[in-house]
Amino acid sequence: IIDPRDDPRWPNFVGHHPAANAFHQPGWTSAVVETFGYHPRFHVLEDADDEIVAAWPTMLVKSRLTGNRLVCLPFCHRAGPLIDSEKQADQLLSALSLDASLANVRSIEARDWPSGIPTPEGLHKVSLYSTHMLDLSGGPDAVMRGMSQGMRRSIRRARRDGVTVRVADDARDLVVFYRMYLQQRRRQRLLPQPEA
Repeated sequence: IIDPRDDPRWPNFVGHHPAANAFHQPGWTSAVVETFGYHPRFHVLEDADDEIVAAWPTMLVKSRLTGNRLVCLPFCHRAGPLIDSEKQADQLLSALSLDASLANVRSIEARDWPSGIPTPEGLHKVSLYSTHMLDLSGGPDAVMRGMSQGMRRSIRRARRDGVTVRVADDARDLVVFYRMYLQQRRRQRLLPQPEA
């Protein structure tokens, strides 16, 4: 079990694994730890040279509401285990299960699973999330043509109403964004993330 923030092998492993993305980076782990106080528990397999060859990154989430959980990885739906085989999945799940029992953890969550690798026995697929992908390779006009008529109408209306998009570059922008975010979460009857 490693902490990716201070294991010098982690950035190299993530940099070369084809399924790794921004949520596997130490910076994401630091942000989640600093904001929510979760504990990184990245289970890894090593080769004879002590190099990481597979990983199931998790964070220990302690909650009075949902109980203790090992989550791979909090607040992202596209960051699953970095494995290349069913054998690696089984080995890491075995280690996770032992860790869970020692830490009084009631569940292990993997919010994404590598394609082409069978799900280990004992894991049950639950679809609570949706992933939306938008192909941008055709340029803005192609993206617009691919949208529903209602979406195109909403964009035209927003332009008429003076809505603009720009890169935020000031702390005041974050205050405005967070206020809009809170309004949206209330409308959806969802709990907001903390401002931090």
